[in-house]
Amino acid sequence: MTTASGEEAQAFLEAWFDARRIVQTLNFNRFQQEGLSASQFIVLDMIGRADAPIGPADLARRLNVDVTSAMRTVASLEGRGLIRRSRSPADRRKWLLDTTASGRASFQRMHAQFVAHVGRAFHALSKAQRHGLIDGLRAFVAAADTLAQPGRDARRLE
Repeated sequence: MTTASGEEAQAFLEAWFDARRIVQTLNFNRFQQEGLSASQFIVLDMIGRADAPIGPADLARRLNVDVTSAMRTVASLEGRGLIRRSRSPADRRKWLLDTTASGRASFQRMHAQFVAHVGRAFHALSKAQRHGLIDGLRAFVAAADTLAQPGRDARRLE
């Protein structure tokens, strides 16, 4: 890697970490307003964004935690009436997790607050900057996804 590309990578990482700090602060503010812990928020977010009810093992895998840890958080959200467990119609031995109406409303409130705040910052940029940011992030994700595929050479982007 050349010195110039190393400096560019460092500048990217500094900007990335600054953006991540802002997003984390916004996330913290939105789940704190709902009286949720970070773990509760993440689980509610994960279940709320799922296309259909998900099983405990799938949730744990998506969160990269063990099932017991995930289910402790699920139990706390279930106790607050934000998540419900039900038996799978296809296999009565399995449980499925879904948000309740209250959980969906809470999730939607938090998400709307987040989008509004990010939107204000985003629209403070010029149209060209907004499109450049979107295009650049999409290109970065595509490059990272390509490199993550088996058989790809990580040195390809150097």
